[in-house]
Amino acid sequence: MFAQSPMVSVEEILLAMDVDYYQEALYSDHPMSLAEFLDFQERYFIRQTLQRCNGNKQLAAQKLNIDRATLWRKIKKHKLDFGKEDSP
Repeated sequence: MFAQSPMVSVEEILLAMDVDYYQEALYSDHPMSLAEFLDFQERYFIRQTLQRCNGNKQLAAQKLNIDRATLWRKIKKHKLDFGKEDSP
């Protein structure tokens, strides 16, 4: 999760914020449910994959071994925005 260049991207900041949220929720008096945890993990994994693929959704879908349309649905569900490529 470290910056891949001398400049920190918005995506890297958002990834760090997600991890902070997870750690805070994990150790709070109101820990997240299993469903919330799994949802967080899915969002985190998809965001990391998109970042590694420079926002290329076709390549990210291949690396995740899911259909591109499924990736689009998950991007919409998790409100992720990685601007490259048009709709499926």
